[in-house]
Amino acid sequence: MPGYYDINDILMEEEPIAVVFQVGANGVGLLDPGAETNSVEKGAKVDLPFWLAHELYLRQAVSISIPACFGQKTRKEIQADAACVDLRIRCPYFYELGCKIVPLVSDKSIGPFVRYAFTSRYKEILSKSHSAPVATVPKFLPRLTKEETQCDGLRFRGVGVNYGTLGDDLPSAARSIGLLRSAGGAAVKIYDANPAILRALSRSGLLASIMVPNQLIPLLASNQSAADAWVSANLLPFYPATRVRFLLVGNEILSDASIANSTWPALVPAIRNLHRSVKSRGIHNIKLGTTLAMDALAVSFPPSAASFRPDIAEPVLRPLLDFLTRSRSYFFLDAYPYFTWAQNWDSIPLDYALFQGNPSSSYLDPGTRLIYTNLLDQMLDAVVAAMCRMGYASVPIALAETGWPNAGDLDQIGANVRNAATYNRNLARRMTARPPPGTPARPGVEMPVFVFSLFNENQKPGPGTERHWGLFNPNGTPVYEVDLTGRRPTATYPPLPPAQNNTPYKGRIWCVVAGGRKTNATELGSAVSYACGQGNGTCNAIQPGGPCYWPNTLAAHANYAFNSYWQQFRKSGGTCYFNGLAAQTANDPSKFLLLLSSAVIFKPSIKAGLSS
Repeated sequence: MPGYYDINDILMEEEPIAVVFQVGANGVGLLDPGAETNSVEKGAKVDLPFWLAHELYLRQAVSISIPACFGQKTRKEIQADAACVDLRIRCPYFYELGCKIVPLVSDKSIGPFVRYAFTSRYKEILSKSHSAPVATVPKFLPRLTKEETQCDGLRFRGVGVNYGTLGDDLPSAARSIGLLRSAGGAAVKIYDANPAILRALSRSGLLASIMVPNQLIPLLASNQSAADAWVSANLLPFYPATRVRFLLVGNEILSDASIANSTWPALVPAIRNLHRSVKSRGIHNIKLGTTLAMDALAVSFPPSAASFRPDIAEPVLRPLLDFLTRSRSYFFLDAYPYFTWAQNWDSIPLDYALFQGNPSSSYLDPGTRLIYTNLLDQMLDAVVAAMCRMGYASVPIALAETGWPNAGDLDQIGANVRNAATYNRNLARRMTARPPPGTPARPGVEMPVFVFSLFNENQKPGPGTERHWGLFNPNGTPVYEVDLTGRRPTATYPPLPPAQNNTPYKGRIWCVVAGGRKTNATELGSAVSYACGQGNGTCNAIQPGGPCYWPNTLAAHANYAFNSYWQQFRKSGGTCYFNGLAAQTANDPSKFLLLLSSAVIFKPSIKAGLSS
C-alpha cells in the first residue's frame, strides 16, 4: 500500500505495467480504455497501473512483464555513461518501482542493476546540486527521476502559465520561455501545437500542455487516420524532448452554443481517437481531456447544490467523465474568481476573492457544513459536487486557467495591478504549499494549475480586461513581480500601486476612437460602416443635414458612430473595441471635436457606407 500521505508514492503506484492475463475475465473491459468489448481474454496483454497489476498478480490472474526501463538497452546506457541517461523519460519513479517489481518477476538481476544505477549517478547529482551554474540547470533537471530530484534540492515547485500569442510584437518563443522561467513557472500551456514554442521547450525541463483547435474536432472524431496524422505531425516530432503531459481537445467548446450540433457530439469520440493514437505509439504519460468553463454548471451556489447544465450533462459530460475515469485523466477547468466577484461585488468581499479572507468573510455551505475561506475553493468544490451528482466522485480537477486582470475598461470593477498581483502571488503560495491544502471537499489533494496568462495580448477582442491578464508586457517588462514557486516572502516585493477601481465607476462613459496608435483611414471607415449598419437609426445624426454632421471628419464621425453603437448594445454584450480602434473615455467627446488631429474628410465611398 502506498504511503497514505506521500504523493510521490501514490503517483508511483499509478505507473503503467504490462501484464499478461493468465485467465479470461468478464466484465472488466474498462481496464483497457481502448477495449471494444467488456471482457479480457486469456493471454491478452494489457497495461495496468502498478497497484492493480500487483493485486492481480497476488491473485494469480496475471503475470508481470519486465518494464522496458529495466531492459538491456537501459542497462547498457547506464553502464556506458550513467549520468547522461534520461531516466525520467523512462520512468519518473525508476528506483522505487524497481524495488517493488523485483519480487514479481523472474529476473532477479533488476535489484543489483537499480542499486548500480543510483550509486553511479549519485555523485553527479550531489555535485551539481551544490555547484551547477544556473544556466546548466534546465539541461540537468529533466534527466532526473522523482527520487533524484529529492536529492538535488532543485525540484520545481510552482504553477504553470498559459502562453497565448494574440498580441503585436511579442518576444520570440525562446525569450518567452525565459521570461516564464524567470517568474518561477514550472509548466506551459499553449492553445495549439506551435512548433516554435515546442522546440523552445525542448530539454527545458518544463512540462507542456498542447491543444487541438476546436474546428478540427469533428474530423478527428470521424476518422482514426486523421487522429493518427495529427499526432504524427504535432506531437511525435517534439516528444519526448519536450515534456508534453497534457493533450487538450478543444478550448471551452461547451460554452459556444453555435457549435452545439456540429462539435459537441464529436468531442468525446475525438478524444478517444487521439487517446488510441497516442497509446498505440507506446506513450502512456500524456493525459487527454478538454477545457470547460464554469458556465458548464447550471447551478453553482451553494457548492453542495451544484449541477451541470441539462443540455450537456447526459449527451456530453457523462461520456467525458467516463473516459476521464477510465484513463485516470483530469477534468480541466477554467475558473476565474474575478468574474464571480465583479458580478457580485456588493455581496462577496474582495478579500475573499483574493485569498485574504478572515473568519468574518468565510462561507458555511448549508448542505455540507464545510467552511470556505476563499472564492476559488468554493468554485472548485461546486464542480466536485456536480461530478458527484452524476456518480463520478473520484475524477481529479486540473485548473487549466485562472488569474486576475491587471487593467480593463472604465466600467470593469477591480481590474488593476494591485489585485492581479495579490491574487496570483497568493494563488502560487497556496498551490505550492506542502502538504497541499486541497479544498474543503477534497482536503490535501494536489492539482495542476495554470495561471492566465504570460503576456498582455492586445489583439484579443471583447472588453478591456481581455487584453490585460498578462504577467508581462509584450516588450518583456513585468506588469508586476510574482514568484510562481510560492517561496518569495510578501515583504520582499516592491510596493504595488493603489487600487483605484474597486468600486463601480459612477460617471458617464463614452466610446471613442482610441488614442496612442496610428489609425488607418480605411480600417476606421470600415468600422464606422459596421457600427452604423447595426441597430435602428444608429448614425442618423451624422448624415448630411443631421445635427452632428459637422465637423465632417472621419474621426469625428467615428466617435459618434462608436458611441452610438455601444450605448445601444452594451447591455446585450456589445463592446467598445472595434478591432482595437475604439476605447472608453470619461471625457465628453463633443467638447473636443474641433481639436481632433486626424481631420480626414470622408471620401464618397466611405461616406456612402454610413447609410443605416
